[in-house]
Amino acid sequence: MTNEQVEELKKMKGDKVPPVEFREKIMKFYQATEEDAREKATLRLQSTCKVLLEEAVGVDKVEELDQMRRDQVPREEIIEKVDELFDEIEDEKTRREMEVMRPVCERVLEYPVHGRQRRTARDRDLSMFREYLEDWLTEEQMHELEAAYYSDAPEKTLKTMVLQYFVELSEPKRQALEVKWKGQCLGWLVEVTTEEQRDHLQLLMRSKEIDVLREQILLFMNKLSEERRRKVALTREVCENLFGLQ
Repeated sequence: MTNEQVEELKKMKGDKVPPVEFREKIMKFYQATEEDAREKATLRLQSTCKVLLEEAVGVDKVEELDQMRRDQVPREEIIEKVDELFDEIEDEKTRREMEVMRPVCERVLEYPVHGRQRRTARDRDLSMFREYLEDWLTEEQMHELEAAYYSDAPEKTLKTMVLQYFVELSEPKRQALEVKWKGQCLGWLVEVTTEEQRDHLQLLMRSKEIDVLREQILLFMNKLSEERRRKVALTREVCENLFGLQ
């Protein structure tokens, strides 16, 4: 980082900004570096993360994690081990520092350092977010969304953010996206409805019976597999906006 960036981080720390903002700023600086400089920055961050981990849980236990990675132990087992180590951190200051650095360290180390509350279904959800969003969100917006996600923001907050990003798009880009998304918004209905049922939904839409239409859509959504249903639910606000249901 430049001297100016270091000073900015020091000021943020002195001002006691929320951890999520501090974390987001670090990643913004990291992503903005040139490729050669980023390689050096990665090495420095790796060193910093290793030191933090060693101070938090001990050198021997960090070496144990490294050995698990070298032995190609399944990711789930490494995550379980990391969870156990974080549960042992008693010092509150150390715990706060690790909380700030977790997502950053996860990107530069080759083993996961995020807690159990941030994986499984929610991790798959974030992957689904990226699948739908990364081709039209700016890098800054994607970082903002990820920061909110990893700070355990409610799902409704994440959906509201996505809708706001969509509304803020330029008109040409939004129109192009509408064509793509309308197909995605309706595609799942074919999996769980008959042609007659889809005709009925169109009739409800034309007659502006929005509440009834929403109820019907929810009933059909419940026929989807759990993972498919989550994927559809994540983009529901944007889809409703596209079809004038809000």
